[in-house]
Amino acid sequence: DPRPEFKTATFQDGVEDVKDLQPGMVLEGVVTNVAAFGAFVDIGVHQDGL
Repeated sequence: DPRPEFKTATFQDGVEDVKDLQPGMVLEGVVTNVAAFGAFVDIGVHQDGL
């Protein structure tokens, strides 16, 4: 398989709910869907962000 090794997202410790998110945070995530108005990203809080 010539493709590079797949890198999985590392979710940030202490961020388990939407209430734990703060303005300006930079998080890793997995794109779960792309639409004309943006992309939905799983950031590990059981709710996708846009």
